[in-house]
Amino acid sequence: MIHFRVCDWVMPVKYTEDYYNAITAPRKEMQLIEGWGHTVPQENPKEFADTLKKMLEDMVEQ
Repeated sequence: MIHFRVCDWVMPVKYTEDYYNAITAPRKEMQLIEGWGHTVPQENPKEFADTLKKMLEDMVEQ
């Protein structure tokens, strides 16, 4: 799960954290990207892609 932190007015981080904490899964990870809104894939595609790539690489290594 990737959340775009403070500027996300569509889904405030508190609700995302609550949802994340309610998920039961063998593996889960939540990354917070600071200072961007709900559309960070369009607003900052490099940071989004780098974060997603790192999460996927970590999953493959486990």
